[in-house]
Amino acid sequence: MARVSRGIRSVWGPSYPAAVCTIDFALWDLCGKALNQPVYQLLGGKAVDKLVFNFFIHSENSPDGPRKAAEEAEKAVAAGVRSIGLKSTGFGGGTRSLERDAQVIGAVRKAVVIISEFPSMLMPVTTITMLKAWQATR
Repeated sequence: MARVSRGIRSVWGPSYPAAVCTIDFALWDLCGKALNQPVYQLLGGKAVDKLVFNFFIHSENSPDGPRKAAEEAEKAVAAGVRSIGLKSTGFGGGTRSLERDAQVIGAVRKAVVIISEFPSMLMPVTTITMLKAWQATR
């Protein structure tokens, strides 16, 4: 994998971790298929019996965004999801709205209570602004 990482770096400049990980996963998968073994066995055996993961909801920057996010969260919780992460309105190139994000947080918390993660890449000043906006919706 170090050679693959160096190859990606030399062709496109800085290494892209997502590209390296994708190739790494694919190579482990091929090894598992060739040896007729699950990948976890090749990596030393099971570490846990059950994985916990976040169900992510992408917030939509529209007047219906908070309601749609709350409905999606309710469906997820009804299906057994115990951990919800929210992506901000600007995630993936959309127009960002801290006010709409705060409304989404409020709607989802009112609907299902649990939110385990919200945009972790916010700058401190943006985080403070977001928290103030969210408090105003409560």
